[in-house]
Amino acid sequence: MKTNLFTSARIFASAGIIAFFAFATLSCTAQTLLLPNGDFESWAAGYPNQWLGPSNPNIATVTEVTGNGGGSAARCEVIDSSSSIFDVCRLVNMGDGDFTFPVDQNYDSLVFDYQFHNEDVDYLFAMMSCTDIDTNDVAFATFFVTNEVTTWTTATVAIPDTSGGTATDCQVVFFLFSNGGTGDWPATGSYFMLDNVRLTNDPTGIMEHPNNPVVQATVFPNPTTGIFTIESSENISAIEIMNLNGEKVYSEKMLNAKSEILNLDIPNGIYFLEITTEQGIAMKKIIIEK
Repeated sequence: MKTNLFTSARIFASAGIIAFFAFATLSCTAQTLLLPNGDFESWAAGYPNQWLGPSNPNIATVTEVTGNGGGSAARCEVIDSSSSIFDVCRLVNMGDGDFTFPVDQNYDSLVFDYQFHNEDVDYLFAMMSCTDIDTNDVAFATFFVTNEVTTWTTATVAIPDTSGGTATDCQVVFFLFSNGGTGDWPATGSYFMLDNVRLTNDPTGIMEHPNNPVVQATVFPNPTTGIFTIESSENISAIEIMNLNGEKVYSEKMLNAKSEILNLDIPNGIYFLEITTEQGIAMKKIIIEK
């Protein structure tokens, strides 16, 4: 069969259209949103812009280090865990200044590059939550790791859709917590490094809690006035509750029950609930509204 120039042009044009739509489809299904200053390239007075870190530099510090593949990253390190004044090693994205940043869709995964050094039995904890236009929770995900990670590693944390609504605002926080070692706070010398914090719609290689079994737990009602029930798939040995500053506001040892009812008199706000079992740890967000 003869192929003239007109036929060839139509073939190449059709191939180009197909390639364009294939590229457009891939672009739509693998969208990525970098958090405000999520690559830590913007610093002022030795501090990463749009991130909240430790408030007391004598206890924990944030410093600029070389990032994954070059550029900048943030390192949060505990300087003195012996002080009676508590300040957690934390990085909280400030977004628009209210601890949240705007989004216009739901995402499949929270992705970030990190390193972690553990001086005791501390662990690195990350939490992401999203709300819709009516401030209803529509997504919540947690990540924690206890083993040392001495080279840049990418964590891809699944974001379950909890309500079917569309997210409009999200919050992302990173903390060092103690898991009951020689002290109540993370040990001197423990640190984590963080780079390239982003949300993506590419769910490839999802990893929730490396080297930690996933424990299923529920907390209800949530929000709550302070009275709520905790139910776990495993026997609960301890419960701890921390505020957004990482301060411990409640702690209880338990005799291996799978459920517990708490009645707490604590201020309104967002808290992290750590549920410890023999099989692992579950982290939950709880909102107090009186």
